[in-house]
Amino acid sequence: MKISGLTVEQARAVDEAIALAADYLATDPPFSPAEVQRLYDAVASDHPDLVEAQIAVGMAFGEMIISKAGYEWVRVSDEYGEETALCHRAAAVTCFPISMLQKRISRREEVDLVELRDATIAVVEDAVTNGNWQPR
Repeated sequence: MKISGLTVEQARAVDEAIALAADYLATDPPFSPAEVQRLYDAVASDHPDLVEAQIAVGMAFGEMIISKAGYEWVRVSDEYGEETALCHRAAAVTCFPISMLQKRISRREEVDLVELRDATIAVVEDAVTNGNWQPR
């Protein structure tokens, strides 16, 4: 697995997805967890096949994680491909908020995003605490 910083183009794509989430929510970032939950619920129930909306929700969820845990957006590439992800700042431990939510949206799952955020952070922090990571 290779973790790298975002290129200018990739950072722009993150900003554009967050701006799309803001348009959907008719508000400015940063978003409250309740706003991101409302967006998730609307996309999952009414537009589960709209990929741009899925990505916007995933980015907004990622921003929820960042605001609580201080992770950073990165690009991860491995034998399966490339994806924008979040990474712990001190260790090569990642999570994938976009694909996490895309899968749940496609299944129209009811999800408590605060619980999912907290559980995701707990998994990342546990990996860091237990030394289950490679240097960045």
